[in-house]
Amino acid sequence: MTALILIQPLVPAEAFLPMVNLMFAALAVAHVASVRVPSPNNAMYLAITVFAVGASAVLAQRGLS
Repeated sequence: MTALILIQPLVPAEAFLPMVNLMFAALAVAHVASVRVPSPNNAMYLAITVFAVGASAVLAQRGLS
């Protein structure tokens, strides 16, 4: 979802809402699917943290502009 918000200025307005709806549908299906996912290791926690901080910085900069 964050990736969609980050690319929103690059996507035409008519295409953005269907993309968000498809993402919500995919997340809903993934939420109820019986797929085992291993817990993240230290490297994945680092990657998640770096992405979260980077995305937050981009969104904050966009908000201040």
